[in-house]
Amino acid sequence: MKRTTVFVEDDLLLEAQHLAKQRETTFTEVIQEALRAYLQANRSPRHISFMGIGRSGRSAEEFRPGWDEEELRAGIGVNGWSHDH
Repeated sequence: MKRTTVFVEDDLLLEAQHLAKQRETTFTEVIQEALRAYLQANRSPRHISFMGIGRSGRSAEEFRPGWDEEELRAGIGVNGWSHDH
């Protein structure tokens, strides 16, 4: 963990400090939780590309741009690839 300095509006700082006290947690934990939530909500979707890896038995003309990657993405679950998807 690293120490850093940020500039925060007074009312925002007071509200975060009050929330920490109300929750019986640290100000640091409130800030980290808020930052994680903000980053998660604003994270760009990852683009997974498997095009060109291995042999599919199909010619390049048979691939449908975008659709094949959507099909692959749908088959990837929390535990990795599954033929059941």
